[in-house]
Amino acid sequence: MRVPLGWLRDYVAIDLTPEQLAERLTLLGMEVKGIERWGADWRNVVVGELLTVEKHPRADRLNLTTVRIGDEILSIVCGATNIAPGQRVPVALPGAVLPSDRRIERTEKMGIVSNGMLCSGDELRLTTDADGILILPEQTPIGRSLVDLYGDDVLDVDVKPNRGDALSLLGLAREVAAATGAPVRPPVVEFVESGRPTSERLAVEIAETGLCSRFVGRWVSGVRIAPSPDLVQMRLQAAGMRPVSNVVDASNYVMLELGKTTHTFDAAAVRGGRIVVRLAREGERLETLDHVERTLSAETLVIADPDGVIGIAGVMGGAASEVTDATTDVVIESAIF
Repeated sequence: MRVPLGWLRDYVAIDLTPEQLAERLTLLGMEVKGIERWGADWRNVVVGELLTVEKHPRADRLNLTTVRIGDEILSIVCGATNIAPGQRVPVALPGAVLPSDRRIERTEKMGIVSNGMLCSGDELRLTTDADGILILPEQTPIGRSLVDLYGDDVLDVDVKPNRGDALSLLGLAREVAAATGAPVRPPVVEFVESGRPTSERLAVEIAETGLCSRFVGRWVSGVRIAPSPDLVQMRLQAAGMRPVSNVVDASNYVMLELGKTTHTFDAAAVRGGRIVVRLAREGERLETLDHVERTLSAETLVIADPDGVIGIAGVMGGAASEVTDATTDVVIESAIF
């Protein structure tokens, strides 16, 4: 399990160095197999402030920018369309090395010298946005190294199978609290319900109570699928998960935070608003989220609606009920299998 310490500190105060914490966890039976400095490959990348953005005189798809990085002002050619004066952005200086050993040098673009590169979140592996430059919060200090601001120490913790209670950020926070005496700070969850209750929209039947002791569903309306906030994407990336969309990322974030897996269905694909937890019929087929057509056996526990299987319980959802850009209503599953 990859544990970003900056995220772990949300739940417990840590006064130990990463190496000292690793030793404490290992003595508690949570062997730390390694410590990674996430962001160490953002070499010579700093925060800059865009001063001007003008069209390149010889290329319609390029912009000429001036960027302030402390006392120095650089001219950089950039092809992004989401930039404007006043923004804080990551700047790879000449000589910088980005992930995948990509090296940035002073170059000439259509007759104009570019003294570095403005970076997207994808180029830095901070977010998955490759279409535009990563826009940093307006209070981000100019000239600071990006790794100092967004880098993190990540522990590779080997949580044993008998310690499922520790297979989460909050679970490990409890272990740290037990070892150090620091209080645990569980996340505070507050939300306001409105509209029709879930019970009027969704019915759940558990046909195999021996294999599923509890199944809870929630109906969320008015969803707009979009990228997650940058901080959420950064934390997921550091923890080893690739961001997908706000709905899917929220499910993965909760799993990493609390150790509780959930699954999201496009509510429009749950026929009749009815879910049945049952065994598959021999030979039933399901295209799973990885777009593999699978033939199910009669021993496979599935999530189904009146039309057929929409997911393999506790394993993977079906492609037909996947959350997409067209999704407006979502069913959230939380179950014990």
